[in-house]
Amino acid sequence: MITIFHEDRKHTIRQLPYEVILDNIRSAYNVGAILRNCDAFGCSHAHLTGITPRPEHEKVKKTAKQTDEFVPYSLWVNGE
Repeated sequence: MITIFHEDRKHTIRQLPYEVILDNIRSAYNVGAILRNCDAFGCSHAHLTGITPRPEHEKVKKTAKQTDEFVPYSLWVNGE
């Protein structure tokens, strides 16, 4: 169980041992929706590769509705 404190709200979630890989997803809106689903299902990590827009992108943030703050992610650059 993980307890997260955010803006005077307390969230207790159970992270599952699932990780997702977002490889070359072009649409920032789709990335935001996937991150929102990752938060809803308790995914433990998201891996972003290729041309996938980063969570800092304005359209990703708009669609993710702040859930991008709760899903840990890693950025993978080609050749690493």
